[in-house]
Amino acid sequence: MIIAGLVHDIVENTPFTEAGLTTLFGACITQIVWAAARLEKELPSQKADNARTISGHTVEKQIEKVRLIQKFYIPLAAQLQLVDITHELQLHTEKVLNLAMLKD
Repeated sequence: MIIAGLVHDIVENTPFTEAGLTTLFGACITQIVWAAARLEKELPSQKADNARTISGHTVEKQIEKVRLIQKFYIPLAAQLQLVDITHELQLHTEKVLNLAMLKD
């Protein structure tokens, strides 16, 4: 796990291939590195961006998205120790839920 953490930027910052990574570090480390790279690209910063633009949806859709953010993305961000993103997601979800309660 430590090795995967140290080499995960290789995937993004060099032309290093999956095969090359496997040759140097083995299949297990390669799987962890590639999974982390995919997660880093997709989650949860993307959800923070989506949370910023959530107001364009209907109240029902906003609540649905907020529930997903609360159940999955906030715990994931917290687990990955992404403190700023965790905090931002929490603030946005609270704001949406407060506004939804005012509209009801």
